[in-house]
Amino acid sequence: GLVKVSSAALVIIITPWLIMLFGLPLCEPLSARVDRLLGGQEVEGTLLNTVVDLVKTTAVLAILGVSGALGFFALGLIPGLGLITVPFVALIWTPFFLAFNLYDSPFCRRQLGLRQKFRVLLTHPFQAISMGLVAVAVLSVPVVNLLGLPIMVTAAVMAVRDIERAGRIPGSS
Repeated sequence: GLVKVSSAALVIIITPWLIMLFGLPLCEPLSARVDRLLGGQEVEGTLLNTVVDLVKTTAVLAILGVSGALGFFALGLIPGLGLITVPFVALIWTPFFLAFNLYDSPFCRRQLGLRQKFRVLLTHPFQAISMGLVAVAVLSVPVVNLLGLPIMVTAAVMAVRDIERAGRIPGSS
């Protein structure tokens, strides 16, 4: 019984990450189209800057993700701290990273650097975390995630446009 419960929990935890890894690149045309329909302007940048930013973002997210996972795992092994660590990881850490991944495409179209991306999300933590929590819920359910990912991509573009309209994205009006 414990193995079945553990396997189910593991699937629920890993599925959103796999969907984001393989599904987000497939949703890029949708993201760009929704952004254009909402009046978003793509900022032209050089190919080299785009590639460097992509590599930097991927490396930093991988390092933060793996080191955070290992650190939180180690903290969870300390009696008593697991009661704090598990809810933090489930309700803040993972949703924030999922939101970052959802927001990354519209941010890249605006040529925001890694620090600017984090700064925008950290100035809107409740919006980012709530977007991530909904993403975890929608992307964890098999079959529902097939419809959920395009919906979440569209919602992320709309959120970025709202932030941009409010003038809280560097370089926006």
